[in-house]
Amino acid sequence: MALEKTKLTKEKIIEIVTNDYGLLGTIEINYINRGTANIFKITVDNKNYILKEFNSERTLKYIEKEINIINYLSSKGISVPKYL
Repeated sequence: MALEKTKLTKEKIIEIVTNDYGLLGTIEINYINRGTANIFKITVDNKNYILKEFNSERTLKYIEKEINIINYLSSKGISVPKYL
């Protein structure tokens, strides 16, 4: 369960995926109730994406460390999400 209530609305998520990532088409958004962050499964024309909203206590250093760990696991052939 997330530690904080999300600050993202459905409209804001659509704005992020279309304007920042150029994902156009039919957009479906589902909340995933898992972990300490707010996580959303976003489906755009049958392609799946994950949007992770870290809680306010997470520092940039913490987030960069998580990305480095994910990238390391990926380099070893472990199936993990790809950060954009």
